[in-house]
Amino acid sequence: MNSKDPRQGFEASLWAAKSPERPRWPRLTDAIAVDVAVIGAGYTGLATALHLARREIDVAVFEAREPGWGASGRNVGGCVPDLASALPTAVEKCFGRRDMQRMYALLDRSIAAVRALLVDLDADCDASWSGFLHLSWEADRTAALRPRFDSLRERGHVVRWLDGADSEALSGSPLYRHGGYLLEGAGHIDPLKYILALAAGVQNSGGQLFSNSAVTSAKRIDGHWSLTANGKSIRARHVVLASNAYMEGPGRVLRGAMLRIQPWAVATGALDQTGLATVIPGDQLLGDNRMIPYFFRKDRSGSVVMPAIAGARPFGPPSNEEMENLLARTFPQLARADIAFRWNGQTAFMRAEMPRLALIEDGMWTAFGYGRGVGMATVLGAVLADACTGVAPDKLAMPVLPLRRTPLVEPLRHLFPIAASIMARKER
Repeated sequence: MNSKDPRQGFEASLWAAKSPERPRWPRLTDAIAVDVAVIGAGYTGLATALHLARREIDVAVFEAREPGWGASGRNVGGCVPDLASALPTAVEKCFGRRDMQRMYALLDRSIAAVRALLVDLDADCDASWSGFLHLSWEADRTAALRPRFDSLRERGHVVRWLDGADSEALSGSPLYRHGGYLLEGAGHIDPLKYILALAAGVQNSGGQLFSNSAVTSAKRIDGHWSLTANGKSIRARHVVLASNAYMEGPGRVLRGAMLRIQPWAVATGALDQTGLATVIPGDQLLGDNRMIPYFFRKDRSGSVVMPAIAGARPFGPPSNEEMENLLARTFPQLARADIAFRWNGQTAFMRAEMPRLALIEDGMWTAFGYGRGVGMATVLGAVLADACTGVAPDKLAMPVLPLRRTPLVEPLRHLFPIAASIMARKER
């Protein structure tokens, strides 16, 4: 389905419903010259601009629609200092041991960075820091969680292994009776409220933010960048391409480096607090270890939120009945809960969900492929700000890797929903 459709995309989300009166940001109407032009007002772009503005660097953010319109304003809002899919062995193979340690050091402080920013910006964002429950949905797959648990513990995180009784009690679900672990300090936020807080922080720090101002071209001319948005010229010394999966205009250079997919998410309406109290009673983010994992969380509004990955059909939206049945199987106490919100979007899927920082061309940087983007995009904003202010690539807190093209990306993009549907059906 088309993620641009307001009936199914951004405006259909629980988060947009909770923030109906959003600011009106200006459009670009005149030519402009800045030190750094940031393309995209998601977490990466806004965090980068915030760090630059606070260093008194002249920065402007150009967003094709409005801040958070893409994946940053539509995701489930999980904040976990770990990669979504890649095990430590795969990370070391990708980065090498020394650079793996640099990347993990950055990742490990990502949630603390988000929490510090919320305090600094005086923004609550409906945050809960009760932890991340990573649980097994089958007894014979519980041991597969051990490498992650061991890695987190070795990196200094407070993490506790759970037996079956503990995992069932903490999840509130008989489905998750096989054990796993609880990672303290992680949690979840309202992702759109976080975007709005970052956007306000950029403006309050002296940065400029333009909405409905899609950058349509970018050329390197005489040592600077010449961009165009709304028919107006933008001159910049540096460019940060923070469009992630929304690869239009200059973002087309990223096509082939990632697979674009359109996931769905759903949320119930406000539920009775008595029954809701037995669902993830400690208010953690809950995720499992299926090949395509399920996630569940509660929101302060009284809703239960989850990605719509039941795999009932390869294309198009899941039906409310399908998602209500999934919710009832997972949490029998919610057997009468109704799905009130259903929305989709576009995100980037990379092999093993490995984060990547890359120099596209002299003066143009990009970062993408987070898997869990709230924390990693936040800390990479500071890294991108360093890169735009003269810090040498080998001195950055994140290793710089080349863009790697994935062969046959377009055929894979069409085959992925079918493969995901088959995998999800097998794991139901």
